[in-house]
Amino acid sequence: MKTLRKLGFKTVAMALRDDSFSIDDPQLHAEEKLAIILGTEGDGLAAETIADCDYTVDEAKQVYAELEDMIENGTKLPQYRYIGLRK
Repeated sequence: MKTLRKLGFKTVAMALRDDSFSIDDPQLHAEEKLAIILGTEGDGLAAETIADCDYTVDEAKQVYAELEDMIENGTKLPQYRYIGLRK
């Protein structure tokens, strides 16, 4: 997370929580740089990772489906950059 913040990103954890935002929330769309943090299908993200993120969104299936469609259709993905983070 420190690396992402140094690069100017706000972070979004994909997790089910009562204080989650909608993926369509204008506040998220207003962010210049947004990194979506995804967990494993079974266990999800660690509580510490979720707490360290700026936002939480609970619509992971929608995000995965949209990215999958873009890849299958050969659509150019937005400027995503993978940064390897270690525990």
